[in-house]
Amino acid sequence: MFSFIREWRYSTHPARIESKCRRNVFIGSKAAFLLFKDEEVRQFLKFNEADETEQDRFFNEMVVTNLVMFLLVLDEQIIEAESSGRKEYLRVLRENIPPFYYSYLKELGIAAGYVEMWEKLVKLRYDEYDRDRFAWRRAFMDIDYEAATNKQVMIFQTVAFGLYDHLRRGHASQGDPLFKRIQHSLFPIYKEFMDKIYKIF
Repeated sequence: MFSFIREWRYSTHPARIESKCRRNVFIGSKAAFLLFKDEEVRQFLKFNEADETEQDRFFNEMVVTNLVMFLLVLDEQIIEAESSGRKEYLRVLRENIPPFYYSYLKELGIAAGYVEMWEKLVKLRYDEYDRDRFAWRRAFMDIDYEAATNKQVMIFQTVAFGLYDHLRRGHASQGDPLFKRIQHSLFPIYKEFMDKIYKIF
């Protein structure tokens, strides 16, 4: 009985993996939409003064940040997984998240050309945040060693600042309330991703 439960828990059956991909993509997309509609965020961004292209860019950055955050969290959990079953399950899930998302966009009727643009944006932000988290770690070493050595904290810090920096188009400023608001909004999503991974959904 217990062996059956273990096998089911780490099952990589395509239908189960697709279900988990869908659930987590929806979690990230819903959170991005709520952040996009947040009145304080819009006030900080002077949203109503921005043209439609810039407003769309805000939303795209919010969506891609949640997706990349989940991928980075999975990357680290795969490395830390103690059992081969858990490691393989997380690896297959991680491998299927991006293609599921692109397929989902096509289901929504997004033109192939725009889907290709999304693929490039996801890869661009993933590569950027994966690189930047090590820079954050070095910067934190003399400030907060405990935080610097916590890989999950560094992932959160990296994606939160990355989103903030892109929303501000590189014009970050100390004490900007937008950054604090982004941290506050992203943390529940980050925690939900972590909880689901530890519980294997």
